[in-house]
Order: sequence, then C-alpha cells, then structure tokens
Amino acid sequence: GRRRRQRCGHFDHRVDSDLLYRLIEKAWYRKLILISTTLSHVERGVLLALHPNNRAMGQRLAQMARGQLDQRPVSLEYLETISITLNEKVLNHLGLQIPDAVRLNPKVRLR
Repeated sequence: GRRRRQRCGHFDHRVDSDLLYRLIEKAWYRKLILISTTLSHVERGVLLALHPNNRAMGQRLAQMARGQLDQRPVSLEYLETISITLNEKVLNHLGLQIPDAVRLNPKVRLR
C-alpha cells in the first residue's frame, strides 16, 4: 500500500484509488456512510463531500481586499464558503430522505 507522506506537519490525505474502491464497495454492501472532502469521491460512490465553494470564497476575499483599500480593519473569520455535494444513488440505496429545505439550499448539490 501507499504510505502517508508528511509535509509541513500535515499528512497527505490522498487515498489510493484501489483502497477507495474497496472502501466504497464495503460501505455499499454494509450500508455504511462514507464522507469525504474530495468532490470526485462523490462520483465514485461516497455519500457526500464537504468542499470549498471557490467562487464564493473568491468573492469574499475580494470584499476583504476592497475593505483593506478603504482602510477597514480585517479580522479572522470562520470559513462559510463550504458546499455539500450528495450522491443521490447512495442516498436512495441507504434509504435516506433529504428534506426539501436542504434540497433547496444553494450550498447543497445532488449528483
């Protein structure tokens, strides 16, 4: 198997594709929930991925930069530009229902 490489105090969390396939296969047959931070994993069979919304993040950074130009103070803020992508096939397989309020949320996407 692949060994985790350490960079700057953080682990490299890339998952070997064979390992990911086996995890997804076992989760499917055992009806387990898999969550990832990698959008492409949803297309491979993970239930959901939490991932950055790059457009919204860019817009927020631009607002902060404009604020700096206008001499407004910039402070540390929580990351609010996270999107959730759900795999509909896995949702149905697990018998999970998504409320309409969640389906209509612009931060949630179904694939």
